[in-house]
Amino acid sequence: MKNIPLENSGGKKRKEGIVLMILSAVILVLVIAGYAANRFIVARIVSDESVASTLKMANSVPIPGLGGIDAAQTVNAGLALLAFIALLGGVILFPAGIVLIVRSRRPSKPAPVYDERSGKGKASVIPPELGGWNWGAAFMNIWWGMSCRVWISFLALVPFVNYFWWVVLGFKGDEWAWRKKKWVSVAEFKKAQKKWAIWAIVSLALTAASVIASVVLLLAGLSKLGNGGSTQNNDFDSTLQMIDNVRH
Repeated sequence: MKNIPLENSGGKKRKEGIVLMILSAVILVLVIAGYAANRFIVARIVSDESVASTLKMANSVPIPGLGGIDAAQTVNAGLALLAFIALLGGVILFPAGIVLIVRSRRPSKPAPVYDERSGKGKASVIPPELGGWNWGAAFMNIWWGMSCRVWISFLALVPFVNYFWWVVLGFKGDEWAWRKKKWVSVAEFKKAQKKWAIWAIVSLALTAASVIASVVLLLAGLSKLGNGGSTQNNDFDSTLQMIDNVRH
């Protein structure tokens, strides 16, 4: 009887989980430390009486090594933005690391036979059945990317890049997912991408519903405000009419 090899991916998943957790923590600590250091430098300079008196006459003061209060404040704003991105990334990466560690403790199971054309990076052979628009990659980009090991999908978190990156993911999603992860078959790949497409459509529907509801509420508020202004004008005209009657 031929021995069936067991899948031994627990150690790899555990290492990936630990790396994700450490990475999220390190990024957050570095950004917060940089933000705090910059705030400290700016506070020390502004607290100086000579600088404070000069600030009353000008909007910026040269700062040795920083190029001025304005430059320091710009750096401060940039660090605040990075802190927000790091926090957002930590919310995603840290739980993902925990999930990988938990999965690494599951008992071994017979290793599936993967399609040899998949999961080999640039050496992968893309089946002709794949291609076209990938809804999951476009609109569930980060979550889809973690599932399919397409880490470049995290560029969707970068400001300005995210304006067009979802389009790139939509067109390249099938190819990148096939290259980055091993798949049992093309049918299994399509089944997985179909599930992500359903989640993407649900997400789009909820987003559209929230936008429509916001517009309706805004228009209702503006209409109410307009009616209130008309009522106030009528009251003002009535008051003027009363004054005119009293005079005569």
